[in-house]
Amino acid sequence: MIVVAGLSDIGCKRSANEDRILMDLDELLFAIADGMGGARCGGQAADIAISTLREYFRSTPNHQRKAITDIDLNFALTQGHMVEAIQVANERIFRLSGSSHECEGMGCTLSAVFVSGTTATVGHVGDTRVYLYRQDQLYQLTRDDSVVAKLIATGEIGAEEASSHPMRNMLMRSIGTSEEVDIQLIELSLQARDRLLLSSDGLHGVIGEMSLREILGAAQTPEITAQNLIQAALNQGAPDNTSCIIVDCE
Repeated sequence: MIVVAGLSDIGCKRSANEDRILMDLDELLFAIADGMGGARCGGQAADIAISTLREYFRSTPNHQRKAITDIDLNFALTQGHMVEAIQVANERIFRLSGSSHECEGMGCTLSAVFVSGTTATVGHVGDTRVYLYRQDQLYQLTRDDSVVAKLIATGEIGAEEASSHPMRNMLMRSIGTSEEVDIQLIELSLQARDRLLLSSDGLHGVIGEMSLREILGAAQTPEITAQNLIQAALNQGAPDNTSCIIVDCE
């Protein structure tokens, strides 16, 4: 059984909330999109990403995804659906950006999880994140598509420098800012008592992994856990919109 809760908050310094969350319990589809560009229609880009994802999975017949006995074929199908849904969202946002001066440069980041049986398929672009909390350990499943993440990976800076680096907000990939987008795909076999966290950078960028692990491991319901995560970000000044989704596998 899957139990889910999610929250989104404007934070302490923004004038609008450009984060969007999706919790579709019929499809077991969950996502966070973080709009980019402020006045350049960032919230609209996030809306398009979320609505396209929901529309695509709801319009694809269930038997094509859920009644597959060959596990490898099932993986291929769910990965294909995730990639195509995100690519369609990317195309829609890119076309609108190119046709509207007001929305020129619009885009968003996106992390999505689709659960089928005991398998979770993750699709990701940008610096929203998906974490797995399992047996008191926290694992970051997605890799940030950011300049700072690349600098850390190549050893040019240490992880402790990331939060203050002058390029910390610069992305290398996002939805809608180019005609095509590379998508990170992850397949995860779920276990009983696994807990997934989807978060915008306004959450994990503020409270850090130690606090994430402590709050996720406090044995609270998803609803209370989501509230505690958002409150922790607000307590730290929440300079950006902050959003999370908790997915518990009971």
